[in-house]
Order: sequence, then C-alpha cells, then structure tokens
Amino acid sequence: MASKSKNSLTNNVDVNSLCEICNGNISNNLIDYNDIGLNNYGGLFQNLKLCFCDKCGLGFGLPVIDNDLIFDFYKYHYRSKTSTFHIDFEDLEDIHEQFVNYSHKTTQQLILIDDYCMFNKNDIFLDIGPGTGSSFYISSSLLKQPQLYGIEISNGASAFYNRFPLDKINILESLNEFITLNNKAKVILMSHCLEHYQLKDLPKLFEDIKKSLDPNGVLIIEVPNVDLRIHANFRGVDTPHFLFFSQDSLCKLLEKYGFELLFQNTCNELYETESKYDINNNSKLKIKLKMLLKGPFNKMPTFLQIYFRKIILFFQRKKWKSHQTFNHINIEVNSRLKDEDIYGGNRTCIRLVAKLSA
Repeated sequence: MASKSKNSLTNNVDVNSLCEICNGNISNNLIDYNDIGLNNYGGLFQNLKLCFCDKCGLGFGLPVIDNDLIFDFYKYHYRSKTSTFHIDFEDLEDIHEQFVNYSHKTTQQLILIDDYCMFNKNDIFLDIGPGTGSSFYISSSLLKQPQLYGIEISNGASAFYNRFPLDKINILESLNEFITLNNKAKVILMSHCLEHYQLKDLPKLFEDIKKSLDPNGVLIIEVPNVDLRIHANFRGVDTPHFLFFSQDSLCKLLEKYGFELLFQNTCNELYETESKYDINNNSKLKIKLKMLLKGPFNKMPTFLQIYFRKIILFFQRKKWKSHQTFNHINIEVNSRLKDEDIYGGNRTCIRLVAKLSA
C-alpha cells in the first residue's frame, strides 16, 4: 500500500496519501457513504466513508470490509425478497418475456465485439455478474453459437438462467473455477460489476481475468461514471458499491494491470450537473425530480422501497414490451445508433473495451 496520511477515519482506518493507480494525492475531503435507507444489511455499509484521488478521480470506500461478509451479502441478501435489489428468479414469465428479452444497454455493449474481436463458432462468452441474464440471451443472437459461462453467486440464479430456451449456461461461483477448467474466454463482460469490488481485491481480480481471457479476446467493462471530484452532490445511492470511477481512473486502472485500450467513452444518459451541456427540459425535470425524491426514498422502510421499485420496473417492462419482436435485425437497428446519440460528454456511465497487452 502507499504511504499513510495523518488523517484517519473515526474507526482508526488510515487514508492512503497516494493513489494506487496514478500516485496522485488522496483528498482530505471524506464523503459520507450514501446508503439506501433502512435497508442497511446489518450495518455492513453504515460506517463507510468515501475517499478519492485529486488527480485521476478514483474513489473508494473505507474501512475495508472482510471478504467473507461481502460474499455472504451477495449470496444470500443482495437479491433476496427483503432487498431493494431483489430479482425474482422464480418468476420466469415476468422477467424472461418483459425484462431479459429487451436490453438496449447490453446490446450496445455486445455489438462492440464485431469491431474489436473475431468471435468464432463455439468460442466462450463469459459474463462476470450477469444479473438478470440478458447478456446470455443477446449474445446467443449476436454471436456464432457461443459457449455461455457466467460468474454469479446469488441463490437461484443458475436455475433461472437455464430455464431460458438456450443451450446450457454454465454458472460458476468464481473465476478460479473457470480457470481450473483450462478454458479461455474470447469475450469477458463485466457490466456494472467492477464497482462492487474493493480496492484491495483488484490485483487478484485482474490476474484471474488475464488467466481467463483468450490472447485474441476482449474485455468489455461498463461502470457508473461517478467522479467524486464533480459528481459528489449529484450521484445516486452508493449501496452496494465500493469503487467509484472517473473516465481517467478507469483507463489508468486497465493500463496498470496489463491491458491495451481499444475503445473507451462515456455512455447512457447525460448528467444534469453542469449547465454547459445542452439538455432538453424533460430530461432536466426528470433529474431534478430524482434529486428531490432521493432523500425521502432513502428514509422509507425497506418494504416501501421494494414496493416503489416494483412499480418503476412494471412501467419499464411495459415500455420494453411495446417494442414488439426481439431478433437479430432489431438488435442491429436499435444498437447501431449514431455515436453522438449514446456516447460522449458528461454521461452517467463509462464503457470500455480492452485486450491483453502484447
């Protein structure tokens, strides 16, 4: 670890004075962790503070949490029925027909494969943290008979994925399990997954990714664009994230661990933090509403948070279902938008494609 500063957290965990990615100075300005109301999972996130690098914008949570506690959280609590992040893996018709079948974000990620990688029949597609499993469905439409693998520890996820009308989906609990199979993935996807790791876990994680990736393969990463130097007052709920990336810090991170960048840009919706970005009035109103409701929502009892989240998902699914059929042609049409429509500027996510350095 880097040298220690004189400043420390109240629980005697020191803040590193130098960034482990760029050697910049860690700011003395500690930010309160924005937990999700009463749904605090036994206090797992209650004592966290956020630090960030003044130079590259890398943010991270302190104090460090025991990995066994985090594993238990993701396996048994993160997607449970009492969680605001619940996925009903048993409700096949609801999720499969209205949620999984239509995902612009995943399609836009996977359409990049053709630009940077030659994916052949029976090559391996590996998703680290597949969530609802939309990547399996879409990759089967876009790629040539892929072998499908996923790293997912949530209870019930494996059985749910394999109820799809697809070939066998192999779900493992760790990259170590994948490595022991002596397989190499032509494509590894980490969509909104990297931010769930702690800073101390990154060396081992990227060592395992390099062992798992085909020499001619690509790694696709998407994370929230949360540069705590400029987004501290405009970000959403932090739970259960431990890392916070600026565009600069994510690129430097990949280069540090032996990857060559092929593509990187901001994506998704534009932030509403700065007036210099030309944003329509409807979008401005939506963001202002989110900011006003964030505080009251976080103070709601857990059951009310879950109820309101279900209402939001219901209307999202109705919107997605209205798009009619979902096939390869529609994937191409809906994802090959102009770059200026989905990339660039101060947007809410960062998308990156990388390969192993020579």
